Amino acid sequence: MKHFAVVFVVTLLCQLANAQSFNIDIDIGFGGYEAGAGAPSSSFGGAADQVGYWNRIRDSGGVHQHALTTLDGVVSSVTLQYNQSGALGGSGWNGNDGDHRLLMNDGVRITIPATFTFSNVQTGRYRVITYMADRSGEDIPGDVTIHGADVETKVSGVGGMPGNVFIEGRTHSVHDITLSTSTIAVLARTNPFNGTYTSLLGFQIVKVAVPEPGGLLGLTLGSIMFISLVRRRQSSSNGEHWWLGGQHE
Repeated sequence: MKHFAVVFVVTLLCQLANAQSFNIDIDIGFGGYEAGAGAPSSSFGGAADQVGYWNRIRDSGGVHQHALTTLDGVVSSVTLQYNQSGALGGSGWNGNDGDHRLLMNDGVRITIPATFTFSNVQTGRYRVITYMADRSGEDIPGDVTIHGADVETKVSGVGGMPGNVFIEGRTHSVHDITLSTSTIAVLARTNPFNGTYTSLLGFQIVKVAVPEPGGLLGLTLGSIMFISLVRRRQSSSNGEHWWLGGQHE
């Protein structure tokens, strides 16, 4: 029964996390599979090993607010908006195939610093994975900054993509942040600029399943009440009577 209680609480925490976790593919929107057009399948976990629905964002930037869909396929109140930088583009580079190709072979070119803003996000602990690299596998680095993160600036794209594998610093950056507001702002830059530009390819927003103290108390009390109810029903079938304070024969 104790094991069941642990499973019950963990399941609730995972459901809460899924409601604020997202997979995002910045997509060229044309050119077919060869150019990387199309979103990865829901069985593809990416660098975060986070399976679920992938949002396909076909936009080079502007004022439009993109409503994001959760891992479970439910449209949320969380939105993504980013300023105009370079154009969308894809690549026929054959180092990636399958879902890796759909995520990593197309995106928006970062010609000027671009801020990607996630709004209406619940407070809590998050891991933000930003996919940024040259779409053709070249060594074109950039940096990603999230103010308020444990480490605010990380690099990505250094050494170029190895193909069909994720390596932090080469294919993506990883930021951990405790969010006390409703906004996550991600600043992406090509840095240093050596005549060519890197590309922003996608994101994974991972809500870490650690509840607030009040939420943990509520979950614990709820699981205790649930277990007590199950015990009372089981004991009643055996001719016994259980109360929250103990057993009464």
